Amino acid sequence: MISTVALFWALCIVCVVNMARYFSSLRALLVVLRGCDPLLYQYVDGGGFFTSHGQPGKQVRLVWY
Repeated sequence: MISTVALFWALCIVCVVNMARYFSSLRALLVVLRGCDPLLYQYVDGGGFFTSHGQPGKQVRLVWY
């Protein structure tokens, strides 16, 4: 039978991999959108968009873009 600890660590690894894929996809999307709208990068606060303090309002605007 599968150990509970092994199952926990497997789920943690899957979550970390998915989060890394999400952030790399979001960065790629921003690069493509910046090509379409050059002011978009400044609109979502440039590199500060990906900091830990986050800005939910600007992130929602990007999603609705």
